[in-house]
Amino acid sequence: MYLSYSGWKKAEDCLFSYFNSYINNTAVEGEDDRLGSVFGSVVGVLFEDFYKLKLWKMDQPQGKLVDRIDETVAKVIKQETTATRWRKGGVLKWRDEEHPKALYANVDELTADVRDAVARGFNIIRHNRLLGPVTKTEVKLDTTIDGHRLGGRTDFIIKRTSPHNDLGIYDGKGSKWREKYVDENQLRWYEMLFRKKTGDAPDTLGWIFWRFGPPEGFDLVEASEEKSEDLLAAVLKRVDHIDNLSTKLKTPTTDFEEARKVFLPKIEDENAKKDEIEQACRFCPYATEQVCPKGAEFRAAKGWV
Repeated sequence: MYLSYSGWKKAEDCLFSYFNSYINNTAVEGEDDRLGSVFGSVVGVLFEDFYKLKLWKMDQPQGKLVDRIDETVAKVIKQETTATRWRKGGVLKWRDEEHPKALYANVDELTADVRDAVARGFNIIRHNRLLGPVTKTEVKLDTTIDGHRLGGRTDFIIKRTSPHNDLGIYDGKGSKWREKYVDENQLRWYEMLFRKKTGDAPDTLGWIFWRFGPPEGFDLVEASEEKSEDLLAAVLKRVDHIDNLSTKLKTPTTDFEEARKVFLPKIEDENAKKDEIEQACRFCPYATEQVCPKGAEFRAAKGWV
């Protein structure tokens, strides 16, 4: 089987949600609002271009990157709203009377936010010396381990200049909350794949927070072979578990009652903790009366619908 970090995390959070997302391809009710992901995607693409095109070697590199903002915003919006074979086209719910909590009222607000992020990004690069003999972007780390294809694509692999001289694997984040939406296991996942694919080891792992300037805009995590191996053991155990469950259930299926007996929803797991259930159900698109009625009931009681 093929498993990405997001797939593994989904299976850890709720097996039934994993089943619907990655095995059954269950249709999701309602519109998929993509506005929240556009900012991070745009800034990520811009700084990928900064490294791929070696803009730092040119005159006025920041100005050259700023010149690319408008076309990059348009490109990312098109990607996020276009249907593919993996998902239906999303929508952008701009801030208005119907969506008062949306991040942006229009493209101009989004573009202005991106422009500010580019300036912060250059400050982060200068402050942390994120340039050197190795500068790779969107690095595909897929590798086969014990007959299973484990996949991942890290944003940046950079060997920093003096005085650091270290090789780091870095992931860019566009969230306004530095701690809320980061998971060390995501970096460990990239480290695990890098070690298995190349036979080498990174010196550091880290996040680049595009909404924060230095020093808050850059956090490092120590690379660890022991933690990498521990994660791999947990991943392979989960893969075997999913394989065993899949043999018990013929897919695809619309018999969700039967599927819930095999791929147990977190909400129905007697051993699940309250915070685990909340994490699994908070934004779950499958917590509906037809697919997961207990999840729907839980979300309604929390006022999350």
